[in-house]
Amino acid sequence: MYEVQWNQFIETRASLTYGQTRITPDEISFEYNGLPKDCATYNSLEELDITVTLPKGVKVSYNNALIINVSGNYKGESYNKQAIFSIKADTDGVIYNVAPSRDKIRLSSTGVYTPTSISCGVRKRTINGITYPKELPSTLKLTMVIDDGVEQEITPQTNISLFGTDMTVVNSGIVFTLYEKGQFLD
Repeated sequence: MYEVQWNQFIETRASLTYGQTRITPDEISFEYNGLPKDCATYNSLEELDITVTLPKGVKVSYNNALIINVSGNYKGESYNKQAIFSIKADTDGVIYNVAPSRDKIRLSSTGVYTPTSISCGVRKRTINGITYPKELPSTLKLTMVIDDGVEQEITPQTNISLFGTDMTVVNSGIVFTLYEKGQFLD
């Protein structure tokens, strides 16, 4: 367990989709593993902007996870999605998490991607504020998987072109993952 050193407000977003069609969820629920109960709130089922609030002095498990369960219906079928959001802090109260430049990539019926490129950085939160380091500590590794392809390590802020001669074809999505010492972090 570690003690939160200052009031922290951490934001993430959830969504439910069928292919490229966004489904408005019927329900969202949270499971708190190593985090204070009811530390997560969301603005509406339409937007699903989630805020995790950790007040100064609260104790949080090093192996914590906020499990986000989203469910909805599309064309008479029920769909459920589960996402795991973890907050990792070192002994100095530093929190690292992935920070993609966009949360959605759209492909038009004419084959045009919006945006035309995407990148992912790592957000570092300390008592002094938020930074986006271009180099990571040796214990951290940022990876990317396109669709169900091979996971590959990337440097923070690497620009991934979705248009042009070096175009990356994305059919179902890009997943960015942050590891610490080989263990899933965010």
